[in-house]
Amino acid sequence: MAGKFYYYSIRRVKKRGKKDGRDWRWKFFPFSKEQKEPDPPLNQGEPSEFEKELLEAAEQNLSREAQRWAKLDEKLHKDCRDAEDRYNEAKKTLEKERKEHADSVVVYEKAQERFLNQPTPPPSKGMVLVHSFGSYYSGRVYFQRPGL
Repeated sequence: MAGKFYYYSIRRVKKRGKKDGRDWRWKFFPFSKEQKEPDPPLNQGEPSEFEKELLEAAEQNLSREAQRWAKLDEKLHKDCRDAEDRYNEAKKTLEKERKEHADSVVVYEKAQERFLNQPTPPPSKGMVLVHSFGSYYSGRVYFQRPGL
């Protein structure tokens, strides 16, 4: 029965169960009921054909899902191992980088302290002249003071 798929709905199962379980069937003409043996018989101990079909369809669906999950599991297991390796590598790198960062912070703080403790050199006469001329000229251009 390979390649044949059965799809059941609640409505179809109920309808088939009622049809199989009653002890009569409709006669085409004249429209009347004729007696028949119910399926399964009332004293039967083994499952009926319909129950066997349902069981077979369920087993086929389960085997297909198991095969699909096995393929998916192979792929995901490999991805999981790779991700775990990358995580462990990143964890080691993080520890090393934190140590380097702490060392860099200490060096930076020492350099900043040395810089801030240095005396400020006095401005040269040439720089004072350039600064005052630049301030005068930029004020005249930006603020456009006429006559100056």
